[in-house]
Amino acid sequence: MQGVLRTSGCLFLIMAATIGEDLRGQDRNDDAPPHTRRQELDDKYTIGPTAARELGYRIIWQANLGDDARRFDVVEGDVYVITPGNRIARIDRKKGDVVWNAIAADPNDKIWGITQGMPGPDELSWGRNANDKLYVTTDPLVFVIDHASGSIIGRQPLDKVPSSEVVRSGPYLIYGTRTGQVIWHQYLVGHAWRANQLRGPVTHPPTLVGTNRVVCGSEGGTLLMLDGKTVGRIWGDQILGSVSASIAAGNGMVFCASDDQYLRAYDASNGRLEWKHLATSPLDQSPFFFDGGEGSPRVLQWSETEGLLCLEARSKTAIQGTLVWTLPDARGDILGVIDGEVVIWDNDGKMLRMIDVDQGRITKTVALPEIIDIKLVDDSIYASGTDGRLTRLDPVR
Repeated sequence: MQGVLRTSGCLFLIMAATIGEDLRGQDRNDDAPPHTRRQELDDKYTIGPTAARELGYRIIWQANLGDDARRFDVVEGDVYVITPGNRIARIDRKKGDVVWNAIAADPNDKIWGITQGMPGPDELSWGRNANDKLYVTTDPLVFVIDHASGSIIGRQPLDKVPSSEVVRSGPYLIYGTRTGQVIWHQYLVGHAWRANQLRGPVTHPPTLVGTNRVVCGSEGGTLLMLDGKTVGRIWGDQILGSVSASIAAGNGMVFCASDDQYLRAYDASNGRLEWKHLATSPLDQSPFFFDGGEGSPRVLQWSETEGLLCLEARSKTAIQGTLVWTLPDARGDILGVIDGEVVIWDNDGKMLRMIDVDQGRITKTVALPEIIDIKLVDDSIYASGTDGRLTRLDPVR
């Protein structure tokens, strides 16, 4: 079931040492004016050298898989790319080399997660042991893949079909279902261990809180904090609105957005409601916790009628929360933080924006029309684009 991609076939690798380098002289036109050569080079990449320079980044590598990526996941030292037919390519995260290409799942299955297993008995980090395994969760099955070769070495049936992305906590793959259950699948033995019942479908993945807690919400308005070892209920709340977005956590708090227009902040240890802020529209996007560095911790929340809201994470005086600023034009999904600024990806407008949280202003807007999906992992930007291109960029230091 395993296949190999050849350089002359559907995969080739483009490497870049510095911004602006025309790799291997491909399609190079030395007689063209500088702006034409620059545009030709920009067109080769998902994020070209000009856009990378605007962001303060440089291109590390680009791989072309021939087919558009259905999804990609950065897992430890590798990037795993799913292409049509549920083929999976393992790409070395540092070099961009394709290690292997294989079948990940049945062609028509929906993939809900690509997850590393537990470290081997030698106590080396995952990926350095001979028997390390990768787990691909689909609608009916978890496919067990040998990390070294890409071969499918096992199949684990699921008792319940997932309706959310999968998160891993120790030996468990945790996911939600349409029937309102949170399933703890013990992947080392290959069967469901326990389940928690919520009211209404669970369509967003549970959130890991600290080292041993998991919080989840449902479209029926149930909020549960669970013990990561015993799966026991630590605390919970039942709200009137639907929780249709992931819950954020940080600074000993959890933040829950609901379509009843409230953003709620709870003490993570005991579930005490610290504050709740009433927006002017239903909230169906996930909040984002910003630790503030040397400043005050904040929480960011998109409201369709107001824009991006910034509130103090801990409101010392106001039960309605303390609103710091709003930004009407900061639409998009928050990817993370670069050099103290929040990075937002607007997929509809194909724009990447950077936000100064202290001042409440957009500091940079970069158009990236070729991007299909983008992730920020450990300061590195990974972006998939048209024609099967996948690019890694690192900050210029």
